[in-house]
Amino acid sequence: MVREGLAGTRRQCQCGRVMVVPPLHELRRQIGLRPYEVSPELVIEHLLTTGDLLKDHDCVLCGAPADERLLIETECERCQVRESGGMPWPALIAGLLFGFWVFLRRETREYGKDKIYRLPLAVCRECRLQVRSAKQVKEAMRRVPEYGRLLGKFPDAKVWVCNG
Repeated sequence: MVREGLAGTRRQCQCGRVMVVPPLHELRRQIGLRPYEVSPELVIEHLLTTGDLLKDHDCVLCGAPADERLLIETECERCQVRESGGMPWPALIAGLLFGFWVFLRRETREYGKDKIYRLPLAVCRECRLQVRSAKQVKEAMRRVPEYGRLLGKFPDAKVWVCNG
């Protein structure tokens, strides 16, 4: 028996033998669980960083040689900022009536993070006119497996063409 954190390491058994602990996906398979899937936004971020996104791709709509790369702004999630604290109404009224002020500190908290990507989309000149509305852009994006997974996780993502 081993913890998940030991996956892919070497450990000495109580008997003295050195054992190789299988990688996490193998441990999960052995006990009947599905392997963890990497989140689609991490895959996209990795591909954007390495420059491996849509290298030498044909048009995603018709398969002809692509002579354009549209940049699609894809806003999956926005950071939410909320304020709390401050002066409650009773304290404010008491302060006005009796001439004293009680100031309470206002706190701002951020929830989530911005997940906004500029994604290249390979299209030919003829199909370029078919990628105008947000619905058409999403339909074209879904033909790229990595983009399809991203839109599957964030179905309400806002998309628009940045160039052209």
